Amino acid sequence: MPGCARHYPISQLIYRVFQDSGLKRSHFIQSLGYRNITGGLRSLDRWLDSGEGDPLLIERLVQAYGIDPTTVHRALAETDAQHTAEYDEAVCRQERCERQNFRQYVFVETPSGAVQSSFTVAAIAAPALKTISLPDSLIRKPKSAQIRYVADLIPRHFRERNGALSIFGDIVGYRFVSAYDESIRLDAAGNMIERVTGHFVGPGGSIQVGRKTVAPTLLLSMFGGLPEL
Repeated sequence: MPGCARHYPISQLIYRVFQDSGLKRSHFIQSLGYRNITGGLRSLDRWLDSGEGDPLLIERLVQAYGIDPTTVHRALAETDAQHTAEYDEAVCRQERCERQNFRQYVFVETPSGAVQSSFTVAAIAAPALKTISLPDSLIRKPKSAQIRYVADLIPRHFRERNGALSIFGDIVGYRFVSAYDESIRLDAAGNMIERVTGHFVGPGGSIQVGRKTVAPTLLLSMFGGLPEL
């Protein structure tokens, strides 16, 4: 039986019914009407581990063991609230981590749509390819000096790329991500368009490769790293 089988209210309820039955795991699954014992055990373990899973197991539990539906509903509601609280805490932890490790960068804006490439790996790593790294010391300078630096950098980048990125097409603008919750949009000549308040989600995220989740920057590191001016 999983070590965290009693972590959630619904898990506690299911585990208590299982314990009271006095049956072995496989026999308990059979008592719920499962013909596919392996599939039933997987469903049971998921409910015990994570407090969620196939509703069919809950329905069969109520029918086979006469569990009060009100009790089940209350356990499910409490579990849902616990899931929400855990998710909110995970989001807060992630934000604290991202704020602590924030580094300024310039994001190259291109038309939305399909990636113009036949190379699957290039398409996966593409978001990070749109990032222009900035010196770590820039963030310690006055905001006006930061903007001047970026405004000078942008037209040079635009000229060197001939106004386009090979994978994405035409460059339509730039975004200076100056802080975790602030960014500044500029045109290809380095002129400021607008200040934008709020967290900008640009080249971050993750990619599912087989059964593993891989960050685009990790994939990119396999193929030469971030582009530099």
